[in-house]
Amino acid sequence: VSDPAFWSRAGLITSLVDTLSFLTGDNFAFEFVKGSPPTALQHPLPGIEPFHASPDCIILFSGGADSLCAVVEKVAQENRRPILVSHRSTPVLDNRQSQLAGYLRKYFPAWYFPHISLWAHLRGAEAEDFTQRSRSFLYLSLAVAVAHQTNITDIYLADNGVVSINIPTNAQLIGTNASRTTHPKFLRRAQDLFSLIFDPPPSVMNPLEFRTRAEALEILKTNRCEPLLQETISCAHSRQTKLTPHCGVCSQCVDRRFASIAAHIEDNDAVERYKTDIFRDAIEDGPERTLVISYIRFAKDVRRMSDEEIFSQFSELMDCIIPGDKDATTRARELVNLIRRHAEQVGKVMEEQLKQSSGSLFEASLPEASLIRLVAAGSHNANPRSVFAIKIAARLKIGIPKAFRSKRAKNEAEVQERSDAILAGAHDELDRELPLLSFASISTKPDFSKLDHGVFYIEMKYIKTRERLNHILTEITRRNCI
Repeated sequence: VSDPAFWSRAGLITSLVDTLSFLTGDNFAFEFVKGSPPTALQHPLPGIEPFHASPDCIILFSGGADSLCAVVEKVAQENRRPILVSHRSTPVLDNRQSQLAGYLRKYFPAWYFPHISLWAHLRGAEAEDFTQRSRSFLYLSLAVAVAHQTNITDIYLADNGVVSINIPTNAQLIGTNASRTTHPKFLRRAQDLFSLIFDPPPSVMNPLEFRTRAEALEILKTNRCEPLLQETISCAHSRQTKLTPHCGVCSQCVDRRFASIAAHIEDNDAVERYKTDIFRDAIEDGPERTLVISYIRFAKDVRRMSDEEIFSQFSELMDCIIPGDKDATTRARELVNLIRRHAEQVGKVMEEQLKQSSGSLFEASLPEASLIRLVAAGSHNANPRSVFAIKIAARLKIGIPKAFRSKRAKNEAEVQERSDAILAGAHDELDRELPLLSFASISTKPDFSKLDHGVFYIEMKYIKTRERLNHILTEITRRNCI
């Protein structure tokens, strides 16, 4: 850097570490050194030029539904004049963002929507870490750089509230696997960091903080621009085809399908643009099916909970109450109401889909693995721990006979060793599917009253006689094992 002393201030480094650590769940340490050459200057960002009108805010513009809704609300309902700032990772996404900005100009000609788009993309092989959980710091940094060079202070980073607060609406979205892009605690820490760097500091806000995705989409309906939804991409897997830009089975696609139906604008979210129609197509067994089923289970469970039970069940909500909030009780109530509205919207959509498909259910014309058939069969009522235990048992049932095909096991230790190898091979797949649960094998008799109840403990037994089998069955029954 050009000024190591500035960047090495203890408070600034602490704030930077705190911000990134919360966002990613990783550990950070920074040391700033003098850059080369020492006379290097800060070059202006590409795309920034004198504007023929006076913009008054910056909106991060991803080309997704939430950022579109925020732009429409700010322009059509609040008469704001935003600069759209985008990060482009692929030419397809760049083209989509540019087209969407063009459509906004046609719908709302009173503002010309200046659009600054900056490249940031992968090179070479796909990254091992698929979460991209630090990406929002990149996005915000781009926005803050533009704000600094244009003397604008208001920055809007939009995500619907359910995504923002980081609760596990499905079995794979836990911790930093779920997006913290607009988490209230991250935005507050980022705000504190920027206040140590800039004077005056920018103000970072999420305009959709207390709205569900369906409520965000209603902004398009209110302002009579529902067709714009069809021009957005929400899929977490960015490398889809032009004809089917949505996979249909990632968390973003699932939430979008339910939200567009709940907002009554599904005609502008054509099912043909989804690779998989989660309601009527077969959903492959594994992470995809687990995600969709747990999404429905979440809504079902929340509908039955009291406010106190919601806060007790989802400890992530405590992170959303920022120290210093003037009325923490009001904020807590708003968070609970947000989750409850989301659950009601998801539940009503699923109920309506079941009603519409009653004939198909009677005729059994839908695939057994379609969401409608799965929910009708009660799959969303199954205990996830039982499902997980069955999956582990299935792998052992196939693997153990193969492991001892040529030679019979000598003892229990050998069975344990081979079983460990089988489960190690399946670990990554099982972990992707149900990261809330994990498993471990044990070689000695444990005190089951003291074990971690978030872990499956797999104890191997080598059965030599019928009496030994009866003894093991009795012991398992007494332990009340799954």
